Amino acid sequence: RLNGVVLGYSSNVFQGQPAFLATSTHPDGGFNDPRFSYELAFQRDEFWYTIGYHLFKEVDQLPDGVQRYFDSFQIPAPPTCS
Repeated sequence: RLNGVVLGYSSNVFQGQPAFLATSTHPDGGFNDPRFSYELAFQRDEFWYTIGYHLFKEVDQLPDGVQRYFDSFQIPAPPTCS
């Protein structure tokens, strides 16, 4: 981290809380290289999470359905002992 930003990522907001986002496009990617990559990193409590998506066609943003899926992300509550 440098000045509160994870290196290689830009500051962002996810579900109303700070997050870090890295996107990249590779128009000349090879057979196994995605043309579009998206990675979101965020912290909830003391744990860090990442959500990633790779697409083998050239786009400049996440498809709407994928964005809705990311937006619906929920961290399950820890199990309780009774």
